[in-house]
Amino acid sequence: MLLYSSFLAGAGGAAGTLPPFIGALAKRITSTQSVSTATFTPIDYNGEEYDTASFHDNSSNPSRFTVPAAYNGRKGRLSGNLKSATANTVLAVQNKNAGNYQGGGSQDATTSSPNNVNFMGAPVALATGDYFQNVAWINAATGVPADDANWGQLEVFPTSFAGALVKHSATQSISSSLHPVTLAWDGEEYDTDAFHDTVTNNSRLTIPAAFNGRHVRLSVGIVLPGASTSAVAVIIQKNGADVHGLPLKLQAVSGTEQFSCVSAPIQVATGDYFTVVMYYFNASAQNVPAADANVWFAIDVLPNPFSGALVKRTTNQLISSTTAIMTWEAEQYDVGGWWSGGSPTRLTVPSGVTKVRLTANIRPGSTSGKIFIRTLKNGSSFVGMLAEGAAPGTSGSPEAPGGVSAVVAVSAGDYFELEVTDASSENFGSSTNVWFSIEAVE
Repeated sequence: MLLYSSFLAGAGGAAGTLPPFIGALAKRITSTQSVSTATFTPIDYNGEEYDTASFHDNSSNPSRFTVPAAYNGRKGRLSGNLKSATANTVLAVQNKNAGNYQGGGSQDATTSSPNNVNFMGAPVALATGDYFQNVAWINAATGVPADDANWGQLEVFPTSFAGALVKHSATQSISSSLHPVTLAWDGEEYDTDAFHDTVTNNSRLTIPAAFNGRHVRLSVGIVLPGASTSAVAVIIQKNGADVHGLPLKLQAVSGTEQFSCVSAPIQVATGDYFTVVMYYFNASAQNVPAADANVWFAIDVLPNPFSGALVKRTTNQLISSTTAIMTWEAEQYDVGGWWSGGSPTRLTVPSGVTKVRLTANIRPGSTSGKIFIRTLKNGSSFVGMLAEGAAPGTSGSPEAPGGVSAVVAVSAGDYFELEVTDASSENFGSSTNVWFSIEAVE
């Protein structure tokens, strides 16, 4: 465990230690794996970046992350990134013990060249022998190549885990023509500290006094079956408003669509509440289905002491039919000295940190071509990177990709940047939906 007193002093934190990270990060390192067009195919990860407790085996059932007896009863989370070998429609879904589970992440994307999707599940209960898989469907005969953007991760939370995972038992209608709908949640998988009430204000996850001043992560899974060709926005709001660090996932839709959204670490105060809001860019209403395992809303409280940064823009940055690195102009917060105006594209690892996680969200000011984002480490791709694209919808809806990296190993001085490829010419400005974050995990 690592001491953080050196950079918490004067930053509103107290000296202390983060618990050691427990989990595995696996990858494809050789050959392209064929993926069926008729059914879902578990992704085989034939290499590992690390594995702290024998969660994964490169040769025996390499698609699986299996829970050892030592972590029976704990909470854990599966995440991943998927890149297709060619330009096709792809769908990635998470399975537990060969089936869907409440809190499983899923994400789809329409044809691009090639497609990348990013997805994170909720924290869920673990039992000895449970196994988790990332599975994929692609609409043409192609595959999943050996690539830094093809990875899966299982992480185990500390025994002090605090959070909630909520769900809904009835169909919810998403109004037509840009009328915002706040989703309700009338059921719970768990709620450790009264974050949620199934009756009163059941759309909300609310911060109890015990977590005043802490940082939390929000995540949501959404399914929208049978959508007409258009676009859909999924937004997490704080106290009824958009804020930097909360995700907006906005993408073209046609048929059944699935969304995975995750926030940056968000600092909270007693009584703050979070909700999920949806917009549908079409004249006909659509429904979020009842009792669907991939429809859920979750919160988890990050361990103390927290260290990390969330950066944003205050003016427009033009990206014109090219690939560019985002330049950041201000901090929403910086606990530990991760960002400097002298190197405004970079989030740089301070001393004493050995593992980090990144999150990002991007949204242009207009509708145009496809946008692709990826995180870079020291100027290059890396195993565990966030890589995702989004296609524009109709009715004046700009695309908005975002997501989360794996927990990756680092050394002091390593730096991370957000690269954006835009097929057209668009401004990325001071919107609350344009941000980049990093956090120390170990």
